[in-house]
Order: sequence, then C-alpha cells, then structure tokens
Amino acid sequence: KYTGSMLIIDGCVYPMGGGSPAMSKYFAEMVSEYANAFPEMRVFSAVAPLSSAFIPVEKYKQYNGQNKRALLAIKNNLKNGAFFCDVFNELNQHANTKLYFGTDHHWKPIGAYYGYVAFCKAAGFEPVPTDKMTKKVKYNFVGTMYQHTQDPTVKAHPDTMGYWIPKVQTEAVKFSPYDSERGSKTKVFYESSAGGNTYSTFLGHFILS
Repeated sequence: KYTGSMLIIDGCVYPMGGGSPAMSKYFAEMVSEYANAFPEMRVFSAVAPLSSAFIPVEKYKQYNGQNKRALLAIKNNLKNGAFFCDVFNELNQHANTKLYFGTDHHWKPIGAYYGYVAFCKAAGFEPVPTDKMTKKVKYNFVGTMYQHTQDPTVKAHPDTMGYWIPKVQTEAVKFSPYDSERGSKTKVFYESSAGGNTYSTFLGHFILS
C-alpha cells in the first residue's frame, strides 16, 4: 500500500523513486570542484542507491534501473581526477540480502559494509573481512520510516541490527557550535543506543545531528 510517496510491503517502507540523472550532473560538478581545489588529495564519490533499488517485487524493478542510471550519471560527469566508487554495483551483487532497514531510511550495517568494499576497490585498499571484526546485534529497532508513516504494520515488523566493530583502537572528536576550536572527545560506537535511537550507535548519529 501507499503512504504519500512511500510504498509499504510486508511492514517494510520503500521510497517511490530512484534519483535523477539530471540532478546527478550538478552533484558531480560539486565533487569535481573539490578535486580541482585539492589536487594533492584523492577525492572520491561514494553515493549509495536508495532502498527502492531492492524492492523484492517484480512490479517495482524499474526503480533498480533508475537508481543505477542516476549513479552512473555521477560517474560520467566527474572531472579533475575525482574517483567514482560503484556502490550500486557492489550492493546489487548482494540484492538477495536485506541491505536496508524496513522501518528506517538508513541502510543496514551489512549494506554499509558493501559500500565500504566499493570504496576500497576504488581506492586500492584491501577490505577487512567481517569475520575479522567483532559482531554485535541489537533488536527491536523501529526507526524514522515508522515515525514518518505511523503505519501499524511497520511498527509490527521491528528491525534487527547486526553490526561489526573493527578490532582497532579508535579516537573520535566532534565539533559543534558549543565546542572549542579543538572540539571535544566522543565515541565511534554508542553501545547504549537502543529502541528508536538504535542507529545512533554509530557516532551518536542522531545525538550529534
């Protein structure tokens, strides 16, 4: 069923759209300006498709192609040596895996991992396998898509979030209008985040925004 511009299938919410190749040109021009301004650095574009690319119903397969065209338009318009990370292709190879949350607008950590793999391929890095990291799981996540639709079938299908913590030491600093010029220490993972705030596990996502 439809809720405004959203499609709800088995309690999972998908946007009805897949980006615009025409608008992608302007994004590519912005990235290219950064590449021109910082010639001593490598500048990458790693844009993710929308979850509409992976709607598990044949009737809506056109959104897969629309997402692909929108992202390829970025690639085709990049200049000044900017690098393109083919996130769509990497995720599309794993389309049988649930890559996005059903109750939230973010991709799941496994989707983000494949985005990371796409970046590594473009940058010439070897991605760290998930079995070399520590896996944790959080349950009963009902996120932003439920808040947007208020649909009871979405609430009845909470998400489970499996995520991986790299076995490395980390240090994070956040900057806000209330911090000094040096910023203030924060954490990469907020383990206490739960419920509707589960996605803020990552860098206190909602807390800092």
